[in-house]
Amino acid sequence: MKSSLSRAVLSTCALMFCLIGFGESQLLAQRYYRTDVKFADVHQYEAAPGERVLKTWYHYVVSRVGMKYVVRTFFPETGALTGYYSYQDRGLKVLDGPFEMYSDDGRAVVTGSYTQGELSGPWQQSTAAQPIVTGSYDAGLRVGEWKEYYPSGKLKTLFTYDGGEELGPYAMYDTLGVVLDKGNSILGERYTEMPAAEFEARRGRAIVDEFPCFGTCDESLSYSERAAASGLAASEYIREHLEYPEVIRQYGISGRVNASVLIDERGQVADIEIVNGLCQPLADECRRILQGMPAWRPGTKAGKPAAVRVLVPFAFEVGE
Repeated sequence: MKSSLSRAVLSTCALMFCLIGFGESQLLAQRYYRTDVKFADVHQYEAAPGERVLKTWYHYVVSRVGMKYVVRTFFPETGALTGYYSYQDRGLKVLDGPFEMYSDDGRAVVTGSYTQGELSGPWQQSTAAQPIVTGSYDAGLRVGEWKEYYPSGKLKTLFTYDGGEELGPYAMYDTLGVVLDKGNSILGERYTEMPAAEFEARRGRAIVDEFPCFGTCDESLSYSERAAASGLAASEYIREHLEYPEVIRQYGISGRVNASVLIDERGQVADIEIVNGLCQPLADECRRILQGMPAWRPGTKAGKPAAVRVLVPFAFEVGE
């Protein structure tokens, strides 16, 4: 290691609530076993040549394309396509082929592919036509350059991966495209190339130093430990206040609702966007819980309270 490199101390903690595996856990929670001919003509989509429909239900269609099985999911109240998932088996357990998730209004959220159950090839998370995160997987592990973008389209961060490990050049930018930090990662340890004084001077221009915290927020814990504890506290609050709408028992809807929430400078829930609601009753229930949440400890930027947007997932599952 070159002695001219100094250890970077800028907080790069990820969102405390994140969509792990690009929504795979949501898919595994859903069982596509029901069918009824009354839903046969409800869902509108463009079928592939030779595609054969096997099951139709309130919020999904299961079909076969060649030797693969395809599940399309829909937001029932609007008919918008919310997912396209390819499987190699009739039991719909092993993802294999194109994978697409959409928000309730039909905007692409995540696109990529699986190979025999493992993430593979290029992946992209986006809002409308604007990419948010881009990168590639090989056998389920991150490889090559992974980039994150601001809503304006400007590059926010660039990290290099090898076999799932942070290994190689990295860079972070402010909203104007000016470098905040750059250097090299060695198995996740980041070493800045900037002189200490310049690094500290630019640090205050970072978007966020620390993310909002829910619950006790024990100061003796590290950032990552505090984030984990905060996530558990939020999950417990949701579990205690969640009321299952009758529609999910009637139609067997299981899965994950993702809510984008702005925590303002006072720690209050200031804005709620239900990204993937599964259906309107579930989206409404998640909004109700978030609106009644007690205050969070706000995030900080340059040591001062700052409004920060986080992703809060809700898990719904109905037994057989």
